[in-house]
Amino acid sequence: MSPCARRLSPWALLSLLLLAPACRSTKAAQVAPRPTGVPTISCRPDQPIATSAVDTRTRYCVVDVGSRNVKLVVASVESTDRPSMRDDRQCYARMQLGDRIVEPSSRMPGVLGDGDVDALVQIINQYSKICQGSGGKMLGAIATEWARQVKNPDQIQAKIKARTGIAMEILAREREGQIGYMAATRGATGKIVLDVGSRSVQISYWPRGDAAPSAVSIPLGIDEASNRFFTSPDFPTYVAAKTAFFNEISPALGPTLVRIQEELTHGTLNREMFSLGENGDVVAALRGQLWDARTRKGVDEATYSALVKYFTPTRTGTHGLVTAFVTASDFSGLSRMMESDQRLVDELKLEENRRIYGAKMLVVPALVSMLTRSLSIDTIVLVPQELPDGLVVEGLK
Repeated sequence: MSPCARRLSPWALLSLLLLAPACRSTKAAQVAPRPTGVPTISCRPDQPIATSAVDTRTRYCVVDVGSRNVKLVVASVESTDRPSMRDDRQCYARMQLGDRIVEPSSRMPGVLGDGDVDALVQIINQYSKICQGSGGKMLGAIATEWARQVKNPDQIQAKIKARTGIAMEILAREREGQIGYMAATRGATGKIVLDVGSRSVQISYWPRGDAAPSAVSIPLGIDEASNRFFTSPDFPTYVAAKTAFFNEISPALGPTLVRIQEELTHGTLNREMFSLGENGDVVAALRGQLWDARTRKGVDEATYSALVKYFTPTRTGTHGLVTAFVTASDFSGLSRMMESDQRLVDELKLEENRRIYGAKMLVVPALVSMLTRSLSIDTIVLVPQELPDGLVVEGLK
């Protein structure tokens, strides 16, 4: 067992969150196989948006070039009314750019090859056509952690601009957190937002009275956390992996959690946390739909896709579209179940499951449980908005 795992129990660590020392696993992240060709684009809903002369909504499109998926969001609003914004269509293609930039020999970030750039260009051009067919205005493309690490960002941006006409902005980490906040809350103040990506995690908050949201970003998202801790042989149990993971992120999160705790005490933040980009897979996990209750066998990709593709968020009067309201005890219960169910943990670790949903289900319950316990938050609001929605919200004055 790792020294990090032996040092503190999970509950002792939670109580000492802000003082916990950092422990680092020296295990190198595993590099996923590199798929070839242009990946298939999947859209939700399947059918193109039907427009008409009486449609009063204005549509905007943004491409999110993420570390795992390249997404298109088609959002619409009534005039400049932020609460009226909704996602009319979302498309994605799984490119695994975060893995594709890793050099096989050094396991360090390198360049994105010409073939991968060509595939990315083709996807963005297809998204541009989908946007035009939806009657939308393309606002641009944004890129996140993989693009902050890649060694040839200028070359990639230049090729995309020259061959698609669309500029790709590489977001700074704090900027990504601020945009995520705007996407999750439609620009309302007094909220706390969690955005867990494949390569980074952002926590953002906007105390009432502040001029703008604040954010902290950690370059340790679902995929890397899964590789370094939750599926690493250095940490054979779920408890050991959680402990090492908490030790790793505690120093970076500490000052932000102190500030949030102060604002919660002053009443300038609400005691609930929004989780961005939730497609319904967490709900499926809490319902036991991602694995067989008896054998713990995980569902295949087709079943998973059907579960999330036809999951319909609910419109509420207080929070807009909501995937689900989930209690902190629900997340804690899922995390505790994994502590005592090694068979389920081993199933989620399998490569065919991990790349689809396994990594998220291993990492997110542990992270959310830690945050809600530290901040005394009872409710997590899962919302379907994606990061690109934040650009649309920012532009609505």
